[in-house]
Amino acid sequence: MSSLVEIEVEGLPTLRDKFLADWPTHIIAYSLLDSFIKRFQRKKNRCANIKIFSLNDEWKSDGTFIALMVRERENIS
Repeated sequence: MSSLVEIEVEGLPTLRDKFLADWPTHIIAYSLLDSFIKRFQRKKNRCANIKIFSLNDEWKSDGTFIALMVRERENIS
């Protein structure tokens, strides 16, 4: 059975660097992860709404990931 596993912040530089292969083919994924890493380094609590997952923790071998950004909904009453 497959499951999504959250990638810890410490693993993000390793994941990001996988996208240096065949530069600049993977520039979008590299830039996205690089931006997240910089945000996490500046203020960890500011990035509580960003979660990065992989399927069955296979990102270490294939680099596949899912990034989710959750915005808090404003209470409109």
